[in-house]
Amino acid sequence: METTNIFPSVYSRLKRISICVFVLLSYLFPFLLSAQESEPLTEQALSVTDIVTSQSDENGNKNYFTVQDGNDTIIFQTINWQAGSYVKWYEVSLEYFSDEGTWLPVTNAIYKHKELYGDKPIPEYLGDGIYKTLTNEIVVVLTAKSNGEPRKYRYSVSSYNLLNKKAFTSEMQEIEVLTARIPHIESSSVSVIYLDEAYDSTIKVSGDNLIDTTQFYLLKDRRRIYPIETEVEKNERSARITFAPDAFDLGEWFITAENPGEFTSAVPLEVRYIKWYELYLSLGYAPTVFLYNDMTKNFLGSGMNWYGGDFKLTFIPFKTTSGYWGLSLAGKFHYLRKTVPIKNTDDSYTLDSFLTQAHLSLVYRYPLVKNRLMLDIHLGMGISSINNMKFSYPNDLYSVTFDSLYFSALAGTSLSVRVWENVSILVGFDATYSYIPKLHPIQALPILGIELRF
Repeated sequence: METTNIFPSVYSRLKRISICVFVLLSYLFPFLLSAQESEPLTEQALSVTDIVTSQSDENGNKNYFTVQDGNDTIIFQTINWQAGSYVKWYEVSLEYFSDEGTWLPVTNAIYKHKELYGDKPIPEYLGDGIYKTLTNEIVVVLTAKSNGEPRKYRYSVSSYNLLNKKAFTSEMQEIEVLTARIPHIESSSVSVIYLDEAYDSTIKVSGDNLIDTTQFYLLKDRRRIYPIETEVEKNERSARITFAPDAFDLGEWFITAENPGEFTSAVPLEVRYIKWYELYLSLGYAPTVFLYNDMTKNFLGSGMNWYGGDFKLTFIPFKTTSGYWGLSLAGKFHYLRKTVPIKNTDDSYTLDSFLTQAHLSLVYRYPLVKNRLMLDIHLGMGISSINNMKFSYPNDLYSVTFDSLYFSALAGTSLSVRVWENVSILVGFDATYSYIPKLHPIQALPILGIELRF
């Protein structure tokens, strides 16, 4: 009888199985090791955007959208975070703050609709406010309170490695949901403001959803001007906005209403001048008195010289809210006649002369009261001319006439009070200095006249 040895056959099979297991373990070992030491999520890796904002991502896509369901506004919010290495799936725990003052699980946060997720798998609800997702984001449904009060939510994210073990759980992140009301401005009481005319700094706007929490402001190139007072009507369809009288600046502005959630509506407001320039002509009476020095007083006397006039043409090409800037050409004419006693005698001599001056000045003007009172400050250089100066002595003795030309400086100020549309009464004071060797006269000139605006 022939016996068969089965041990070599069993040994051979076990050997082949061992080789296969070894190869399989060698292949899986790196993955198993990586799964045990998977890179955890960190707080820096979480990137969640606040609820109910108008902020968009770099592609211009908002991170939320809304649907109205009866009295409630349903908000679909995308929560996303940075994906970790060798993570098999994520777990999101979502809770809301109840009216009783406790945190309760959100049990109906998933909106199962293919159009919402596309080719991505729909998250799975595991119970007790916990949702399972295979991607590093989840779209959840958040409901704002219909009475406008905020509703608080909080959530945390956990990652699971390839062995289905929890690798990391983030801290709870709180978010707040408000019922957003989009404002709408249909019209405003003014569309153009002229800075060189009297205007009302209170603007009335009409529209919808203009509520107590609506923030009004003027907007231009990211610059904002906020009102000093806001009054919203109870019907939420109109509001009165009062700005500081000097708040308006040149340019194209927008009267803007902004509601919570950064929802805005705006209408244009143009702030400008009626004319880009101003042209003034003034004529006045200008007596003069010489203030300095003793030699000047000896020749010209120390009293007031009553025969004088002032002429000025002012051109203002630069107009800003801080004032107007320009140039003026001024001319002054004086007839000097003085009788001066001769010392130690009963006789006297008489001085006759014509003094003319011309100055080109830098001018700054500021309306102290719009369309009523204008301040003028000017400073310039020019010339002073003495013409046909002669001395007359007793016994019909006369000196030779004298003519000369000297450098001169001017400084002064004035106030113009408007009495008609383009006519003002001008009251001013000028001081001049003429560089005349040994004399160096300083003149004080009060001015009273009229000013015409063209």
